Amino acid sequence: MNYNFDVMSPPQKLAIAYAIPQFKAFLATILAFDSRLKDVAKRSTEPLIGQLKLAWWRDGINAEPENRPRGEPIFAQLNALEGMGQGQFARDAMIAILDGWELLIANDDDVVIVADAFVDHRARGVFGGFAAAELAVRI
Repeated sequence: MNYNFDVMSPPQKLAIAYAIPQFKAFLATILAFDSRLKDVAKRSTEPLIGQLKLAWWRDGINAEPENRPRGEPIFAQLNALEGMGQGQFARDAMIAILDGWELLIANDDDVVIVADAFVDHRARGVFGGFAAAELAVRI
C-alpha cells in the first residue's frame, strides 16, 4: 500500500515504521485521515463549511466500498483494508476521529470541555481502533 507520508508528522511516520507489518496499512490510513481532517479544520473559516466537508467524509466512510468517491487516496486505502478484513475497525476508528474534529469545528462552548472531548474521540479512533484490529487477529 502506498502511504502518503507528506501529510504525517515525524512521530506518526515513526509509529508506522515500528508497527506490526500486518497493521502498517491500518495505522497509516487512520493517521493520514486524521491529518486530512486537521487540514479541513485549519482551512474552514466558517463552521458550516467545515461541517459540510466533514459530512462528505462521513458519507464516504459509511458508503459501500464500490460507492465511495474515486480518486481519493484515503478511500482507496479504506477499500484495501476492507479486503484485508480490517474495514470495520478502520471505519469505526475513522468515525470516532471525525466526531472529534466535528466537535472542534462546530462548537463555541467551553474550550476545555471541547478540547477534552476532541482528544478523547481522536485517541479512541487512533489507539482504540488500532488495538481493536490487533486484538481481533490475536483471538
